[in-house]
Amino acid sequence: MTTVSAEMNTIEMNITEMNITETVLENSVADLAIEIDSQSDYTSLPEPTSPMPPTPPSIEEETSFVPGEFKYIKDKHSRVMLQNAYQAINQTETWNFVKRPIESFSFSSAPEIRRISDKMEELGYYGHSGFSFGWTMREMQAFAREGEKKYKLITEQW
Repeated sequence: MTTVSAEMNTIEMNITEMNITETVLENSVADLAIEIDSQSDYTSLPEPTSPMPPTPPSIEEETSFVPGEFKYIKDKHSRVMLQNAYQAINQTETWNFVKRPIESFSFSSAPEIRRISDKMEELGYYGHSGFSFGWTMREMQAFAREGEKKYKLITEQW
């Protein structure tokens, strides 16, 4: 029986020694990693060879096409006038009128012009001169005749 007891003591002592050895090794590896990190010169790392991913589109670069928003028009003031006119013509249901050959939008006495102009103001745009109203309506006429997809292609040349 003494042999079994002596063997058990030896096994217990070996297990204790193994645990101590394992802890010392873990601590040594951690200390070594810290030492290496503190001595590293990161300025001499090679540049990455793979190209950087492309930058995501900005808010201004609209990737989806939304009818009547004119996000492809770069000039903000022009875009606001066109959006306002589009909404006014939609709400007054005067697209067929706008398509007609009209000599002058600015000097026309047609009741549709008055309805569109009043609706533009009702929608919050009060800044038209005779010229800007005429330009906006000519753009809406081209838009009505060609459709927005073709109109977009035309305006990309501005």
